[in-house]
Amino acid sequence: MNLSTVEHFEECFTSEERTTYYDRLLEDIPWTTVQWRRGVPLPRKVFRYDYGTPNRIAVLDELRREVMEMFASSESGETSPKYQPECYGTTRRAADFVGGYQPKCYGIWCNYYPDGSNYTPPHQDQYVLPNGQPAHVITVSFGATRDCIIEPLVKGSGEKVKYTLKDGDIFYFSPEHDATHKHSIPKRKNAGPRISIVFFTSSPNGEDRTPNGEDIFEGGEDIFEGEEDIFEDPTIPEHSRIIMTLMLNRIFGSSRPIE
Repeated sequence: MNLSTVEHFEECFTSEERTTYYDRLLEDIPWTTVQWRRGVPLPRKVFRYDYGTPNRIAVLDELRREVMEMFASSESGETSPKYQPECYGTTRRAADFVGGYQPKCYGIWCNYYPDGSNYTPPHQDQYVLPNGQPAHVITVSFGATRDCIIEPLVKGSGEKVKYTLKDGDIFYFSPEHDATHKHSIPKRKNAGPRISIVFFTSSPNGEDRTPNGEDIFEGGEDIFEGEEDIFEDPTIPEHSRIIMTLMLNRIFGSSRPIE
């Protein structure tokens, strides 16, 4: 699959699907407010989910399967028909691409923004998967429209870019892009509630893929174990954030793949 370093796909779900997913995600996920290192509340509610989570959440497993199928391709890299924007809402199931392969999902991070005062500060993800490769990031948005701001890590090396993420949109970026940029969801006046589901996956183009329809999100260890939120809390010095990032990379690298 020939993906750019950043891709924004609009209206990837029908109106009925968007409403159903939003309602179920809001109801079924045990949303919680977590603390930054110095006890400052994270400015939104969150939940982390993978094969180590004790209680399975059906709606997250269903959404994961559907989104991974959207990023399916042939063994040679040919893109699935359901990946094409003009096919959204009509042909987006595994049967559309016989013999296709899809990326493996290693973990899911869930965000709930009750209103426009909730936000995500500028940060990088930079997670290392159990296979030693950096994670690709696929985010699905449900609910109110919010902006995603992409800015270069080194000031002056590029311009800020704004992507407007609407209900049912999918936003993808590669680890190569994440290594040189930060992304954020700033506050938005009068915005309604929004849910975003972030999938950390293997490359849609790489060798670490699985045949369509094969569920590999089972067994193993919690890849988020020991993770702390290292967004740009102003109470944490820059050198401390760098150290914490290195620690997280070591944590992710110590886990087993999902097989």
